[in-house]
Amino acid sequence: MKKFIKLQLIFLVFSFNCFALTPKVVITEDSALFRVKDSIFFLSDVKDQISEIKLFKCVLPDSLLLTTMRLDNYDYTKIKLDENSTSARDFIKQLSSLEILFGFVEKQGVFLSKEFIEKLSLKKCEAPSIDNWSKYFGNLIKSESFLQERFLLGKLKKGQVLDGKTKTDAKESAQSFLVTLKKQITVQYYQQ
Repeated sequence: MKKFIKLQLIFLVFSFNCFALTPKVVITEDSALFRVKDSIFFLSDVKDQISEIKLFKCVLPDSLLLTTMRLDNYDYTKIKLDENSTSARDFIKQLSSLEILFGFVEKQGVFLSKEFIEKLSLKKCEAPSIDNWSKYFGNLIKSESFLQERFLLGKLKKGQVLDGKTKTDAKESAQSFLVTLKKQITVQYYQQ
């Protein structure tokens, strides 16, 4: 009887080790859309990013970032990223440009001022508190802060009012800056 129990225990330990060593396979379907540097972005990533951009648009409706990236006029509910349409390709290019900007802003160590955070409509848009921001949403906010400081607020002379011309000039300067950044980074787009 003792030998039988020992034999069962040895079998159980051996079986457990075999199952533990067997690799777990998770099968899912996803499509790679683009690569920036060493990071590949998939359809599932971009779908999550769209919801973050919608929230960001609510928090900062007059965002310099969104107008610079030409993401301010998209109807995010109608974009079908899994189709090979012109609007989907354009949108994906804008998202890849955002990723390039995120990388640059991260290297700059952008600090969010108390004044900047206070002007965000977090409560109105039911946005999470600063401690609960996703990495992507934080990147959007930091990039907005960077662009405003560098191309908008940093260019205002003492007593100058923020008007339409100043905003247009800031957008054009930021777009030129982005063109320069994009020339330095390799982006690869994948066929749908």
